[in-house]
Amino acid sequence: MKKRIMAAIIALAIAVSLPISIINSFASALPDSLLISDCDTLDGWSKSGGNALTINSNGFGSGSSAVACDINSGAFRTAQYTAATPLDISPYQNIEWDVMMHTGAQPGMWEEIAEYYGDEVYLKIGSSAADYNVYRLSKMTVEQDAGNNLWYHFSVDIDNPSSTTGSFDMTKMTIFYFSTTDGAVSSSVRNGHI
Repeated sequence: MKKRIMAAIIALAIAVSLPISIINSFASALPDSLLISDCDTLDGWSKSGGNALTINSNGFGSGSSAVACDINSGAFRTAQYTAATPLDISPYQNIEWDVMMHTGAQPGMWEEIAEYYGDEVYLKIGSSAADYNVYRLSKMTVEQDAGNNLWYHFSVDIDNPSSTTGSFDMTKMTIFYFSTTDGAVSSSVRNGHI
């Protein structure tokens, strides 16, 4: 009888703890958000100038990869992801993505980028090169990861862009472009990695 009671208690503990651990694992991916993640190849990525893109095995989360680039004076630009097939983002309220920014193992690069480039930082999403929305830093939510101070979580409200060009079709998103500045670089921002 004691064995049956102990087995029932263990089964109940497993049944309760498993859903809780799954919920905690996916807490950052809200139902109304599209999380851009798991960039384990350069398929779809292009960069027209500066340092080349690479794949870094230090992606956000266990066993994931990230698109990486050495950047000078905190200037990350000309890198664009173009989806092979259009993505319908109309069911979502937000687009979220994670970025590691550092100078070696030292944090602080994002703070310098935000201070010296400000609203030059932007995300562009589009259905074509002529039809897109732009979200400047003032429209972004940026949070430093509590577990690793080199990672930052970015989010934008899809319905609240800084500007629009053409007629962006949210049922056919193909372009994702994140830039820290397209203008002149500041020598006050250190070289590093993104």
